[in-house]
This record gives sequence, C-alpha cells and structure tokens, in this order.
Amino acid sequence: SLAGDAEGLAARLQRFAESGVPNYYGPQRFGRAYGNLEQADRLFAGRLSRVDRHLRGLYLSAARSQLFNEVLAARVARGDWHRPLPGDRMQLDGARASFLAEAPDETIRERAVRGDIHPSGPLWGQGDCLTAGAVAALEQEVLAPFAAWREGLERYGMRQERRPLRVNARQLQWEPEGEDSLLLSFELPAGSYATAVLRECVAIP
Repeated sequence: SLAGDAEGLAARLQRFAESGVPNYYGPQRFGRAYGNLEQADRLFAGRLSRVDRHLRGLYLSAARSQLFNEVLAARVARGDWHRPLPGDRMQLDGARASFLAEAPDETIRERAVRGDIHPSGPLWGQGDCLTAGAVAALEQEVLAPFAAWREGLERYGMRQERRPLRVNARQLQWEPEGEDSLLLSFELPAGSYATAVLRECVAIP
C-alpha cells in the first residue's frame, strides 16, 4: 500500500525522470543478511582457505560493490553525486568509455545535465588511480577504513575499473491505482538495480 505525501513522491519521480538516480548496487548483490560481505572479510583475513572459484567471485564482487556504494553514499551526502568535480572520471552514458575531467568546463557540465556523461565511482583493484585532485582525495578518505578489503581485491587480481554514480531511469512513468497504490514502470541498463530506484522513492528527502 502507498501512504504519505503523494504530491511529494510525484515531484521526486519527475526529478528522477529528468536527472537520474544514484546508481547503488542493490542488496541482492550482497547475499542474504549481507553474508557475501562477511565471507569476503573472512577471505581477505585468511580465515576462508577453501572456497570454489564461483563463490570466491561472488565474495570479491560483493566487497567491490560495497566500496563503490560507500563512495556513492558520500557523494550523495555532499549533494554532488551527479555533478562533475575537478578530478572526476566521467563515464559515457551506456558505455564503458571514460575520460578524466581535471577541470570540468561548461561543455562537460552541460553534458552531465543532459545525462550524456556521469561522474563515476571506483570498482577497486590493481592499477593506478583513475581520478585526480579533490575526487581522488575524497575516495581515498572514504575508503581508508577498508584497507584490508582494498589490499585483498588487489591480491586476488581485480583491476581498477569505474561505474557511473548515476543511472538514467528511462521511460519512467507512474500512475495511481486506487487510493493507496501506484503503478511504476521504467527501464534500466544492464548492471543497474530496480531496488535502487525504489529505495530513492521511499527515502527521506
């Protein structure tokens, strides 16, 4: 059932349709009761000696995803998750291609407003940092408590990659169904989570 500020929800959905939503990994990525993260922690600490390749891949992906979510949550709290900052790695919408925006100019900012490019967050692994300046410093600060996880991901051969901090919910439509229901429909690119969109719908502004 739907309860609360219907007009406020409609305004939020309109904003999502125009500006996108935070591209969090959904809870299903982390297993029941976040068990995949617990197993990843055991793996990195050397307390999980025997694990098959498939499960190990799940645990590594879960840890990587949590580190990304930590950075995204920090950017959301700052209010700049959708805006290019000096040193951001900007990723093209719907593509893996990216570029470093050391000093975002008006063209880059306009492309970000249109949803053509997005600031990105880290998928941790071996290799050089893909951001610079203030963004690199912010990511290092946010992930400082997770040194063991970062070292573990590097030790198991993961490579530095990026993921957009924002996702465009395409064809986002909604309409009331009765007094306490809402029919919501949208399309997301592969790798993004519908639960992330629903999370924003019910989050406190």
